[in-house]
Amino acid sequence: MTDIQRAKAEAIDPQKAAVAKYKEYLSGIVDRRPSGMRQMIAHALDKNRSFVTQMISPDYPMGIPVRHVPAIIDVCRFSDNERERFLSLYLMAHPDKSEELQKERTPSNELRTIRISVPAVEDLSLASEIEITVQKIALEITAAMVRAATSRPLVTTKRKRL
Repeated sequence: MTDIQRAKAEAIDPQKAAVAKYKEYLSGIVDRRPSGMRQMIAHALDKNRSFVTQMISPDYPMGIPVRHVPAIIDVCRFSDNERERFLSLYLMAHPDKSEELQKERTPSNELRTIRISVPAVEDLSLASEIEITVQKIALEITAAMVRAATSRPLVTTKRKRL
């Protein structure tokens, strides 16, 4: 978006201009990351890559759903400054989402980072796919173990053997 287009958009609809501003910032961050970042975001959101490309495009006027913000920040591995700047721009565009965004970032939704060594792969696309797959498997295992640890055993009656 050029400066002239941005000025016109701000004059017409300041909310759309604010959305374009944080999307422009996000798009710049994604573009500076290794290739495959949009695909990694898509996997994290369980969406298609084309959805992510459209969602983060400054030319697309719809805001990014607040439920996607924490995952985007985590997958893109924002620095503290990048996170602070992005959230500031996001909340300027969506001041009514502050409380909802805070709920999305509660400790129960936080991830703990552990390190796993895997063989080095020269193909960046394949390396990205391996990382995503390992992350998904870890989340599935964790979810299954948490369910198993917190669920009550079924009450069964003992059958008499005949």
